[in-house]
Amino acid sequence: MFAAGRQSVEQGALRADVAVIGGGVSGLCAALYLARGGAEVLLLEAGMIAGQGSSANAGTLALQNKRPPMLPFFIEGLEEWRRLAESLEFDIGYGRPGGLQVAETEADLAALEDQAGRLRDHGIAVDWIEGPSLAARAPWLAPSVRAATASDTDGYADPLRAGQALARAICAAGGRIRTHAPVVEASRQGTGYALAGPGGTVTCDSVVIAAGPWSA
Repeated sequence: MFAAGRQSVEQGALRADVAVIGGGVSGLCAALYLARGGAEVLLLEAGMIAGQGSSANAGTLALQNKRPPMLPFFIEGLEEWRRLAESLEFDIGYGRPGGLQVAETEADLAALEDQAGRLRDHGIAVDWIEGPSLAARAPWLAPSVRAATASDTDGYADPLRAGQALARAICAAGGRIRTHAPVVEASRQGTGYALAGPGGTVTCDSVVIAAGPWSA
């Protein structure tokens, strides 16, 4: 089970309404909202909580560098991070100080202008900055940078804090977490499922697979 500063495996069979496989940010959020909704939740993580991509990234929460077809999803994603930061008792290192997207070449300038227009179409305020205004705002940029867009929507969260904060919130909501508990076999059992691993078997009504590239 998960506890602050400690992770271990509880041996034997367990029962849950929903088993969540994968303890990255996606699995943690799924387990948190299920637990808050009243489900008996058990999260199974093969290693440590947020021990893979969810703690090895830069933590950037930005819109300016996202592909246009995906903007609606990222806009909602940024709002979800804001809601998490406000609702969790534990700090996730969240901030939204804004950011810059820069252009050096003619092709960069065209792409930057196009992206700025698409962001505005989605209601995101974007400022175009160049010349002395850009040098005054960001004197650390190389002289080759010809223009930049600025948006107050861009921010960040601390990957190392976020996973641990979400895990603690799951436990506070009544959920359970097993770490170092890989699922090696899944099978139907009546109307539900049986998930077998080195630490024993978990039976559940539903399964959420959130193991990313380890989903097999």
